[in-house]
Amino acid sequence: MNKEIRNKLPKNPILPENPVQAARTLIKISQSLLTLADRETQALIQSDFVTFSILQDEKELISVRYMKASKEFRDRLEDFRNLDRPLLDQMEDIQKQLTEKTLSNNIIVSKMHKHSKQKAHATLFTIQELNQKKPMQFSDITHEERI
Repeated sequence: MNKEIRNKLPKNPILPENPVQAARTLIKISQSLLTLADRETQALIQSDFVTFSILQDEKELISVRYMKASKEFRDRLEDFRNLDRPLLDQMEDIQKQLTEKTLSNNIIVSKMHKHSKQKAHATLFTIQELNQKKPMQFSDITHEERI
């Protein structure tokens, strides 16, 4: 974990002492992250990059809380061994959903990046091709355009 992220982690514990309440808190934080990931997916699908960009700040805040809560959970693992099975199953299920959604969004972003890169290369190639056919002379540019 880098220093910048470590500095953003809340100093006080996020999870309550009571294991059941702590598990429910972790589920709630995880659910917030999952909901945000769903909103990200919609923004990506709709090519709404303004919304996607705005969501990144919110995601950072929730992710920092999630990382801190997850660390607290791991540090107190023994406290959670006696939780009711349905609560443990719910925690496991939401973690799986979060992993799948994150992977899915990363794939979408990768595809968009690849497509964007291909378009940029095609545009550059076209510009180079046009320049070879009719090289731009400095004398072709008016005085106003030079300034």
